[in-house]
Amino acid sequence: MAIKYVDTSATYNGDGSSKDPAAGAGQPGAWNDLKAVLANTGSAYAIANGDTVYIRSDDGANPITISVTSTITMATRGTRELPITWVVDDGTIWPNGGELKLSFNSTSAFTFKDYNHFLCNGRKLRLYFDNPNATFTLCTLAAGIYDGLIWETKNAYVAWNQIGLNNTTMSWTKCRNCLFDISSNGGGATSYGIFSSAGSSVHYLFDNCDFDIGGAPSGVLLFSSPVTSNQWFFRGCRVLNSTETTRFVWVDPTVLAGYGAVKVSLEDCNLGYSALAHWAAGSPSTANQLDNFEIVSVNTNNSLYQFRKETLLGIIDWTPGQNYPVLNSILPEGSNTPWSIRVSQPLKLSSPSAPFTLSTMKKFYNLAPASKTITVEMLACDTFGTPTKDKWWIDVYYVDNSTGLIKCETTKALSGNLVASTAGWSATTYGARSYNKFKLEITTAASIKQYSDITVIFRSAFTFPNVNDYYFIDPDFGVN
Repeated sequence: MAIKYVDTSATYNGDGSSKDPAAGAGQPGAWNDLKAVLANTGSAYAIANGDTVYIRSDDGANPITISVTSTITMATRGTRELPITWVVDDGTIWPNGGELKLSFNSTSAFTFKDYNHFLCNGRKLRLYFDNPNATFTLCTLAAGIYDGLIWETKNAYVAWNQIGLNNTTMSWTKCRNCLFDISSNGGGATSYGIFSSAGSSVHYLFDNCDFDIGGAPSGVLLFSSPVTSNQWFFRGCRVLNSTETTRFVWVDPTVLAGYGAVKVSLEDCNLGYSALAHWAAGSPSTANQLDNFEIVSVNTNNSLYQFRKETLLGIIDWTPGQNYPVLNSILPEGSNTPWSIRVSQPLKLSSPSAPFTLSTMKKFYNLAPASKTITVEMLACDTFGTPTKDKWWIDVYYVDNSTGLIKCETTKALSGNLVASTAGWSATTYGARSYNKFKLEITTAASIKQYSDITVIFRSAFTFPNVNDYYFIDPDFGVN
């Protein structure tokens, strides 16, 4: 595995073998045409699988800018085991370490290829696109690592996906410490995401990235709807200059198909004013996708223990400071802060055949073996009427003390209403609505084994009369 060098400030195009300028064309020394090296124009640039290529970012006096007037499509190089590593120099190889800028005109774009890793310590590589009316994807990412890159788009046509995520190798596309500086001329519809996804069974990971949308129009959508078997992860990312009409992910249920799960996960991200998701109207083309898609956020906007999960069937969340009614559950942060789970089902897609399943609730049972009554407390909006057992139920899993086997019992029944409760919720109003107390409970048929887990799963097949109504669950279920 060799090391190669590119110095676009050099006079002659060498053979890439040295960081020093070549004395003549093809002689020992650095290559001087980065665009040709990336595309392997004329097959003159020998880069083997596993090689590392250093790129000069400063000519010794000023940062280097390269004008791009035709589309760059990278050559197919590297493998999953032996990727090509491109290092934009930060002053380690050559004197100084400026910001290398590739400036694309209105007719040019950049297409990355799989198995290329770009390392730009301190954000030393800027891809600048000034495309006022482009109806094509400006930059397409592939399977690889992009560390410290800057993507800047100016005056781009908002009705087209500006950055494509085209990974078809069942490998990772990882963006770390990157900046996406996005602006638009406002042309076209805002129902397109700035980032688009192609390919199935692929993973996209964004770590510590900034998405600056200060120049984008109101109501911009960052990521367009993912497709089958896509997994998107965001950790420590920030959305800068967002508004209340900004949406992080646009979800179009009609494009979901197949059996592959689709998951979008955010941890410790700051979304500013932007909402997590915008759900387009419609239903999946295949029913199996109803419970196969989810967006999860944790600790958003510096809110410790905040969480939100959005699926086609429903949404659950806990957001500190939003005055949710609470009962017995306490957060594990040492301050005895009460919390609850808020539930909504705005798309009205759940049914007895495809109920909305809330997060699993567990308790460790350490008492003597005995039959116990399991109770889950619920607070339901008064527009729901009296909840019935065929639309709201809990499934309870425990270890049978006699056999050591897992038993599953349910409160689901063909008829009957939930039992009214007298639990001491902190409030029975939320917003302009009044709420009623109910409980779901079941006495186990067998004795529960000591030192084993009790698992409770709450399910709902209810169709909400109003999309802005809720119910609340106390996750600290009773064992009596």
